Amino acid sequence: MVHRTIYFILLAYFIGTSSVYAQEKVTTKQGPFVENDTTFLLKKYYSGFTQSIYIEKDKESRPYKRLLNFTMSNYDIDQYNELVEIYTKKNLGPLKTHNLFNLPGNWVPLYLYQGEYYLYSPSEGGLNGRRQINDSTLICNYIDGPYPYIINSVKQPSPAIYHISTLESYSNTDLLRKPSDLYIYMIDPVNEIAVWQYTANDGKPSYTLYVSENKARNFNMIVWNTPYEKEFDEFEFDQIDFKKLIEQCKNKQ
Repeated sequence: MVHRTIYFILLAYFIGTSSVYAQEKVTTKQGPFVENDTTFLLKKYYSGFTQSIYIEKDKESRPYKRLLNFTMSNYDIDQYNELVEIYTKKNLGPLKTHNLFNLPGNWVPLYLYQGEYYLYSPSEGGLNGRRQINDSTLICNYIDGPYPYIINSVKQPSPAIYHISTLESYSNTDLLRKPSDLYIYMIDPVNEIAVWQYTANDGKPSYTLYVSENKARNFNMIVWNTPYEKEFDEFEFDQIDFKKLIEQCKNKQ
């Protein structure tokens, strides 16, 4: 597909340019430290420019607006429609609409650092982890654009637990017919924070903490500010005990 070809071309470019910067002498200053009322977690001093990881508290800043912008570009819309069309041409019928039981539609990842939750603006913008749910698809935003998973069913076993069964939109017919499971555990209904437990075709669950777009500005953001060159080492957050959070959610029911 064209979008994947473009992705690999860009990746080759970034790797090539990164190798040039890798040969430069780099001075690193570890944080946390405060400069001009901003808390920095890391600064890297290259020849002629600086890149840094810092804590952003201005909820109207550019990183917030960029992360919380769920509007699709024309390119994204075309890619979304192309993948949905592949699904419909597999003789699986048109998309079905489902009741979402008032589940928020737009989500961004939430991370743990030194006992507090943060949003994250990564060096590679395509790794922002945004997720969208409408009445027919679960949309995952990857580095090469949006990828829709077709919703097969939506259930709400209890007030704070949602079960969404999805199908691949782009794959062979066997995978298209084999559903994957997404459980959403609303661990904090007030702040709309949820653990997403996703089990794909291989049967191995993965976990991510999300907050809805509606409540995302309740949290500060850690920003990997790389205006000159992508950094391939993203910021490392603390581990979250997802299973403990899920058990606490279940025990509240």
